[in-house]
Amino acid sequence: MSLKKFLFISISTFIAIILCYFYLDRAVTEYAAELNLRQYQLLDFFSSIPVYVIYLSAVACVSAIARLIYKRKLEKWMVCSFLVAISLYVSSLAKNLLKFVFGRYWPATWKEGNPSWINNQEYGFHPFHSGVWYQSFPSGHATAIFASMIVLALFYPRLRILSVLLIALTCIGQLGMYYHFVSDLIGGAYLGFVFGMGVVVIARRFTVLEKLPNRAV
Repeated sequence: MSLKKFLFISISTFIAIILCYFYLDRAVTEYAAELNLRQYQLLDFFSSIPVYVIYLSAVACVSAIARLIYKRKLEKWMVCSFLVAISLYVSSLAKNLLKFVFGRYWPATWKEGNPSWINNQEYGFHPFHSGVWYQSFPSGHATAIFASMIVLALFYPRLRILSVLLIALTCIGQLGMYYHFVSDLIGGAYLGFVFGMGVVVIARRFTVLEKLPNRAV
């Protein structure tokens, strides 16, 4: 990806977050609450897809290590598994730091009586506040699903439709259960995208990934 494209995506993301904060976040959350979408367990399952992806990533990494020790041969799926795990890890660290930096209230009250928009009309950012009250932005689930699916899609283009589907279902679930505001998901998506792309680019330039057979990348 060129620097020009990266800057365009970054600026577009920033503008989208600002617009959503002022004009869309509260309306979407209120609409989901009015419809009582939390009654649909399928939405809760969709919202938790990144958790299952993380579990699968751990299993894939353990399997890859075992096979690498046994076969002593680096295969495409092994490299993909390792990079997905790395992307998930580093993006999670960045996400946790940004949650502290931005300190945003949640859409609804669900952690230790946290102030929220739905329950007591509390809304906004409180920079450099720690604790569960201030961890809505960026969305960790959006970060995780983008960080993992970007890597998967780059390694296996035929799985791009599946990757997009899992991303879409995750976002639908998060909004339907009003766990996050729209701008939280946009922020998490951008963060996951940056780390997913970054991990693959760095691996291609500075590791054995460049030396793998063409069919492996």
